[in-house]
Amino acid sequence: MDLTAVKTFFTGGAFLKIVVAVAVILLIWIIIDRVLTGTVKHLESDESGRTRLTTYLRSIRTLIKYVLLVILVVLVLQICGVNVTSLVAGIGIASVVVGFAIQDALKDIIMGLNIVVDHYYRVGDHLIYNGHLCRVTELSLKTTRMYDLVTHHELVVRNSLINEAELNDGFFLIDIPLPYEESFEDMRRVIEVILERMREGCGVSDAQFLDISEFGASAITYKICGTAENASETPGVRRRCMSVIKQTLDEYGIRIPYTQLVLHGPDAQPEDRAGGAS
Repeated sequence: MDLTAVKTFFTGGAFLKIVVAVAVILLIWIIIDRVLTGTVKHLESDESGRTRLTTYLRSIRTLIKYVLLVILVVLVLQICGVNVTSLVAGIGIASVVVGFAIQDALKDIIMGLNIVVDHYYRVGDHLIYNGHLCRVTELSLKTTRMYDLVTHHELVVRNSLINEAELNDGFFLIDIPLPYEESFEDMRRVIEVILERMREGCGVSDAQFLDISEFGASAITYKICGTAENASETPGVRRRCMSVIKQTLDEYGIRIPYTQLVLHGPDAQPEDRAGGAS
């Protein structure tokens, strides 16, 4: 086997140029990735993480990664003596054929760009998708990841299908822990009173009872939701609603349970041990 060509490649200047090109592109990517990732983490650490800038940076990071990869491939081919101009012309013809095969993915990417440019929604916003209330947890050029607040499932939806969703800005959730001793029907009636008072004097355009969300150690958690009339005032609206909840529960003589731990000694009766933990 003649290894002259291989030896010439590694001992000549071409191999060194390829190594330098890979190192430079890799260094550029590491710097850009650290800057963008650090910025995104800083934005997500506080309330400003809901800004559109977070979504922009995620999309820009993905775009830069693919651009640098294309540049690296072109540089390597040119160093190896490949006629890049003729190759690009051939790729142009092949891309038409490939385009038909990946048209669904292209639709997702185009829609993802439209979502970012047109400010349709951003990470942290709430959408109504398939009749369920969902929170956007991640947005990329191809997909949107959402958390279903009703079923508690993670959803990954292609961006080309997201036009079926409806933006629900100003949305918030409140968990109400209530005693096991109270019947569901009685608590439902009290919650309806709470919802009515929220609609009347808290700056809420809509308030609904979702359902029981958890059976805790000392309480049943009932979940309600609301939508602020002014989305920019959502935190304050939510606080006013919580005040209404506490006042209404006090009015009806309902105490919010707290976690309790009862310890029994060795002389405790069996029936005490069976029913003592709460």
